[in-house]
Amino acid sequence: YIVEKREASRRSWQEVSGKCTRQILRVGDLVEGVPYFFRVIAENQYGPGEPFEMPDPVIATEEPAPPKRLDIIDTSKSSATLAWLKPEHDGGSRITGYVIETKQKGSDHWVIGGNTKSLSITIEGLTENTEYEFRVKAKNDAGFSEPRESFSSVIIKEPQIEPTADLSGITNQLITCKAGSGFTIDIPISGRPVPKVTWKLEEMRLKETDRVSIKTTKDRTTLSVKDCMRGDSGKYYLILENNAGVRTFTVTVNVIGRPGPAIGPVEVSSISSESCVLNWKEPEDDGGTEITNYIVEKRESGSTAWQLINSSVKRTQIKVTHLTKYMEYTFRVCAENRFGVSKPIESQPIVAEHPFVPPSSPTRPEVFSVTANAMGIRWEEPYHDGGSKVTGYWIEKKERNTILWVKENKIPCLDCHYKVSTLVEGLEYQFRVYAMNAAGLSKASEASRSMIAQNPVDPPGKPEVTDVTRSTVSLKWSVPLSDGGSKIVGYIVERKPYSDTGEGRWLKC
Repeated sequence: YIVEKREASRRSWQEVSGKCTRQILRVGDLVEGVPYFFRVIAENQYGPGEPFEMPDPVIATEEPAPPKRLDIIDTSKSSATLAWLKPEHDGGSRITGYVIETKQKGSDHWVIGGNTKSLSITIEGLTENTEYEFRVKAKNDAGFSEPRESFSSVIIKEPQIEPTADLSGITNQLITCKAGSGFTIDIPISGRPVPKVTWKLEEMRLKETDRVSIKTTKDRTTLSVKDCMRGDSGKYYLILENNAGVRTFTVTVNVIGRPGPAIGPVEVSSISSESCVLNWKEPEDDGGTEITNYIVEKRESGSTAWQLINSSVKRTQIKVTHLTKYMEYTFRVCAENRFGVSKPIESQPIVAEHPFVPPSSPTRPEVFSVTANAMGIRWEEPYHDGGSKVTGYWIEKKERNTILWVKENKIPCLDCHYKVSTLVEGLEYQFRVYAMNAAGLSKASEASRSMIAQNPVDPPGKPEVTDVTRSTVSLKWSVPLSDGGSKIVGYIVERKPYSDTGEGRWLKC
């Protein structure tokens, strides 16, 4: 046989051997990594025949280097997962695959466990609690490399790894969504054996419903809720459990929407004929966001129309003014946040009038000091204040010979005494007093005794005894130093029995 070669990149043929008598030939002196075509021509005594040419080129190569670093990256109760790195060189031709072999510890017999073209493989069908060794060979067109053995043997069993979850994809472990929309909590999980997954909302275990979907694989769990309601807000607990332990992870969900109604009843206080004060409490449910304001309305008795009082009330109290006296009113309050307005709460009907009455009359005024143009009067507060604190007194005066009472003070007197200083000397005066509270004025008090506006007379001198008989005594005294500006018209003499204690009543003589 005549054997010829040519490089794939050339057209000329070169004879390799002209006198090959066998049907096999080793061709040397090839350039490594270069593709070659070969052809064979049979020859007999009459000459050479037609050549037979190889359809595909052949690359001059050798076996690859062994793979680098064989690692056992995982095990289960019946399998092992291995990974390795590519050989340092492929021997001159492409690596076509890898062969993995296994051997039980203590045995000398290697068994092919699998073939692959990738750099990892999972070997199935291994015996639990049995120790195995592994090795891998690379294959190319020239054959197999030397084997690469793992650093150590491994016992085939399910590892005990405490479960864990990766919440890094959920910012601050907080999810916010609007009412009526939906949310999804998707969390990667791990653990060996594969952990049992339980979802809870606060203390309630979650199950699949028309709105709630729970999907779990060995490496992630997904909770989806659609058509959210405010009641879906709260802490969601992911509980992972396996033989190695139990772990709980928390995600907070805030479903935001319009607030719930304010807490009633609407309390009405400080009712008067033209105003009142309304009080209520904040809603239990603020809609997941801050209450911005309250809307307060009123409705008159017999009407179906609500009238706006104030739509920007910041506190839970408001004073309502400009009411019509004796009109019956009902009030209602709505809470508002940036997502809407709550349902209203209403008050009980009230009538715009004072809940109390004017006080009773003060006591009869007493004149306790007199001068030519002023008198001091005093009285005691009313027996009944009408349900509202007495806020002041009004004083009136009258001359004896007229029927006209004249108001004396221009602002209410706050004490139970008053000095009247606009009197005319020599005229006789009477006084009366009114008490005042939030409901109005009392009836007038009883008029005081008549008193003449004059300076007071000084007392006479000390009486002296000038004569005594069985039934009489004679006295003398000196006249007063001042007659008060008016002629003294007489004296009043009084007596009382003597005693060491000074007790006894004075009687006119």
